[in-house]
Parts: sequence; structure tokens; C-alpha cells
Amino acid sequence: MTETGEKTILEALDSTIEEIRHTATRKLPEVFNKIPSDILLKALGDESWRVRKAAVEVASACSFDDELLAALAGGLSSQDNAGLRNSASEVLINAGEKAMATVAGLLENEDKDVRKFAADILGELKLPQALHPLAKALSDEDENVRGAAAEAMGSIGDPSCVPRLLASLGDDGLLVKLSALDSLNRLGAKVPFDVLESLLSVGPLRPMVLKLMGAIDDPQSMKRAAEILVDALNSRSKADLAAAVSSLIRLVSRLDKHSQIEMEVKVAQSASDALCIALERLLDSADQEQKAAAVTILGWTGRTEAVESLLRAASDESLNDRIFGALEAIGPKGATRLDELLDDLGRAEKVLALKMLGHYGNKSTLASIVQKCLDEDQEVAQAAQLALGEVGDLSVIQSLLKIIETGGHASRGAVGAMTMLGKKFHDELLEGLMTVMDSGSADARRFAAETICGIALKSDQALLQELTGDQDPLVRAYAIDALGKIGAEGVVDRIRMMLADESEHVRMASARALGRQKGRGAVDGLVLLLRDEHADVVREALGALGELGERNSAEHVVPLLAHDDVLVAISATRALGLLAWNGDSEVLEYLCTSADPEVLKELLASSTFWLKPKLCTLIGATLGNSRWDVRMAAVKVIAARGEKECFKLLAEHAEKETDELVREEINRVLDTMQDKESSW
Repeated sequence: MTETGEKTILEALDSTIEEIRHTATRKLPEVFNKIPSDILLKALGDESWRVRKAAVEVASACSFDDELLAALAGGLSSQDNAGLRNSASEVLINAGEKAMATVAGLLENEDKDVRKFAADILGELKLPQALHPLAKALSDEDENVRGAAAEAMGSIGDPSCVPRLLASLGDDGLLVKLSALDSLNRLGAKVPFDVLESLLSVGPLRPMVLKLMGAIDDPQSMKRAAEILVDALNSRSKADLAAAVSSLIRLVSRLDKHSQIEMEVKVAQSASDALCIALERLLDSADQEQKAAAVTILGWTGRTEAVESLLRAASDESLNDRIFGALEAIGPKGATRLDELLDDLGRAEKVLALKMLGHYGNKSTLASIVQKCLDEDQEVAQAAQLALGEVGDLSVIQSLLKIIETGGHASRGAVGAMTMLGKKFHDELLEGLMTVMDSGSADARRFAAETICGIALKSDQALLQELTGDQDPLVRAYAIDALGKIGAEGVVDRIRMMLADESEHVRMASARALGRQKGRGAVDGLVLLLRDEHADVVREALGALGELGERNSAEHVVPLLAHDDVLVAISATRALGLLAWNGDSEVLEYLCTSADPEVLKELLASSTFWLKPKLCTLIGATLGNSRWDVRMAAVKVIAARGEKECFKLLAEHAEKETDELVREEINRVLDTMQDKESSW
């Protein structure tokens, strides 16, 4: 750069216009091979934060020689330019280990502010070799320097400094004690109980002392520490409460069961309105541990007033187990409040409330649970049905039967509820449902049949077989499904009798039912259904054959790969994968020409058992496919199989790949497979 260029940039750095100074600072590396230190310091101390930020980036990219490090160290001494001090600190931190010796030397500087800056920077450098000079700084004549040194030790995170920090707790300076306690907490150190207890009377130190009490592990001191933490819950200080909450939960979890109960009782006995309000406020804390601890302690208070706040906290799903435990601790007396709130809650809160009502088993809330069984929100309805099944009371059966008799939308929830109750009241339900079957409307009979089949036992086989002859095809389908589930003796023969039923719904149910059975009869029945005229029936049969895993049935599946219905072709491909088909060459070549990407992806997914030549045929075809998702699937199969020939195909394709995501995956696979080349 010419002398004129340097002069121009220097003049720009003196401009009264911020944008000109900012641009000039950015261009310093272009103008100077080695930027003079005084020019860098000038930019680092600029009145504009934008210029200073640019200067920090430029300076941090320089080679940190002794001259620059010395200049930056000198910048820390500036008495009238806080911007320069902060910028110089930031650059020294960015210099990392290169700045270590220079910054450590500043701990001997005659200016106490410089010594404090040096301690702060060493903490940010996080280098273990900084611990020795920082340990010396713990004896500095200035309290601020000693405090900064103690804090820096905690930032470095090396537990070897714990003894020195413990010794600092005897320092006369309040700031030093506070910094040492904070560092000990960050290091997860175990501070002796007697030391912490001696510091409790010092107000500013109490929050940190209470935090550290949560780590007490001396059996003789743990219970006393827990009692102190319980007492601190009722402190007027918000900081004390916030610290005590998390510590108490951590400590109590390590106490024996008897002592845990004792602490919970103590919380309940001492809980004030003010404590409950304070704990409820902590439910909005950004600190997840603190929030979770507040939930648990609210439960310990045993106050029903806390129920609403606990439920509102359920919007944070990670707290649900904690909230359930807290509501459980409040006990059945909370059921009434849950019942009152139910209609005004959001989905997550409503689901949790219903779960809790089922757990409480309070029969006075049954009406509300039944009502929610019919909720349009399926998640809420399902939670209510589970709750109803847990409460299990005969008194609700007649109400549910009346709902089913209407045959309307609400009947769906009633079916779910009665299915849950069927575990406890099978015979009573069956009697009521058969009454609906005898006299109800078509819709009511279907809902009743669905419920009967949902609660059916092996002892109900005769009833189910009777229902397979019902005039309503949906009732017949429900009965066939149920026969498949109970799997009693002779059901295969009965199911096979239904393979010629006029309703495709019955034949589909027959396919599902046969898929749950064992033996040749089930396989032969499914093979028959592969020739069904209805595509949905064929797909069900293919799925069932795949689940049965009878490999000899693969020969019956292969012809369906050419089925006119692409969904049947996909199902056939999936079934062959489950049947460990090894890829007939002629069929494979035909399939590789498929225009449907889903067929090709299913084919790739089912290639686990194929030998290398057939696998390479498929890989070669799919790597050349126009769809990126097909090519991605092929790459993943290559990675999983690790075959040399496929790897070569991938390497050849790599340069042709145009999709960024696929190319990135190819490069990752090629990199990870390089190690395998040596063993080939």
C-alpha cells in the first residue's frame, strides 16, 4: 500500500462521521501488512460501539506478537475510556493461550483496576495454567481483585482449586466470600456443613449458602441442612426462597424415606399463604430445575388452592410427572377442585386433570369424567375413558348405555369408556349391550357390537361366532376382528368361512384376523384373499402375510408386484421384505423400471437379504432415479450394507449428483467408508 493510501485511511479514522470510521477500520488489513498497534488501539477506543466491534474483529485476526499484546495490556490502564478497556479485554480473551503470560503478568500491576481486569480475563480464558497466578491473587491487598480471582477460578472449572476457595471463605471481605461461594457452587464442591452454617447469618451470602446446602452429603448433617432449607422457604427474601427450593429437593431426594416424609410434613405444617404465592410465581421461572422444585413443594403444602396453578404449569410437558406427583401429594381432597376447573382448562391441563381424577377414584367426579368421555377432542376423550376405567363404578354403565342407544357422535366416546370398564364389569356390560343389540337402531347396534367385541374374552367365542352371522356387515366385521384377537380353538375355520362374504369390510377383517393366527390354515386363507377383486382386501391380506413371516408364501406375493393398483404393489413390496425375499432377477429388473418412487423405496428397504449382484442391480437403477428421495434412500442402503461394489457405484455417481442434501449424505458415506477400503 502506498504512503498516500495509509494517510487516507488514517484521516478516515479521525473523521467525525461514524460510517467513514467504521469502513476505515474494516479496511485496515487491506492497507497494512502489519497494522500498527497504536492505530488498532485508536479504533478499539472509538466512541462508536460499531467501530469498536469492527476493531475487535480486525485485532482478533492479527498475529499476536509481543508488541500487540503489550499494547492491548496497556489499553487496560486507560482511566477515561471504558470502551477501550472493554475492547482490549475482549481481544485478549480471543487471543487465547497466546495472551496467557501477558495477562498473568498484569496481576503484578500497581493499578488495582488493571489487576482486577487481568483476573477477569484469566477466568474467561479458562486455562488451567491460570490457576497458579490466580491463587496468588487471592492474597491481593484489594478486595475487588481477590473477589475477581475467586470468581475466575470457578470459571476455569478445575476442581483442584477447591481447597484454596474454601480457605477464601475466611477472608474478611464480603465480596471475596460471595465470589468463592459462587465458584464452589459452579464447581459442584461439597462445602462442610459447619462452614456453611457459620455464614448463614450474613444476609447477602444466604442465597449462595442455601444453594450449597443442597450438596451436603454428610449423613449427620443432611437432616439439619434440610430443616434449615425448609425454614428458608418462609423467608421474606425472594433470593433465599429461590435458592432454598432447588436445594431442598436435591437434598431430600438423598434422605431416607422416613426423613423425607418428615420434611414433607414440616413443609405442610409451616406453609403460609405467602409461601404458596411465592412458589406459584416460581412456576414461571426460566430456571427449569427451580420450576420443577416449586411444583414438588407446592404438592407438599397439601393445599387445594395450589391445584389450579399446578394444572396451568402442565403446558410445560416436561413437568407432567412432577405435577402428577404434586397432585398425588395433595391427595383426594384435590378432586373437588379438579372437577370445578375441568371445563376451563386447556387440552394438556385437562388430560392431566382427568388422569388425576382417575387416580383419586373419587366417585363424586364420575359425572364429569363421563361427560369428557364424549369430548370432541380425542386426546381428552381417551384420557377420560382411561380415568373412568380406573375409577370403575357400576353406576355409570346405564348412563353410557343410554348414550350408545342414541347412536350419535357421543357414542364413540361411550364405546371407549365401556371398553375400559369391561375389564372390571365384563358380565354386567355384556348383558346391557345385548339388550341394545336386540332393540336398538342400526347405528346403536353397531356401537354395541363394537363394544362387545372390544371387551370379548375367550369364553365369549360362541357369542362372537353368532355375531358373524348378523345381517349387518359391520357387525360381522367387528365379530371377525374379535375372534382373531381372542384366538380360541377353531377360530381359523370360522374365519375362513367368511372369506367369501359379500362385504369387503368382512373380508378385510378376515385378513386381519388370520394374520394373528398360526399355522398353514391361516396362510392358505390369506393366499386365497390375494385373488380378491377388491384392492383394499388384497392389501390387508398382504400385510397379514408379511406379519406371519411364512417365507414359502413369497411366491404368491411376487405376481402382485405388477398389480394395477399402485398401493397393492407397494404393499406387496413391503410384504416381500418381511418375508425375506431374496430378489428374483427377472422380477427385480421389472421393478427397477417402476415409475412409482414409493415402490422403489420399499424395494430398497426390503433388500436386507439380497446377494451382492441383485443389490447392485437395484442400487444402479435407483441412484439414477430422477427423485432425490429415492436416491437418498439408495445412499442409506449402501451405508448400511457396506458392500464394495455398491460403494464403487456410489463413488461413480457422486460427481453427477445435483441435490445438495443427497450430495452431502454421499460425501458423508464416502468418508466413513474409506476405512473399509483397506480391508477389501
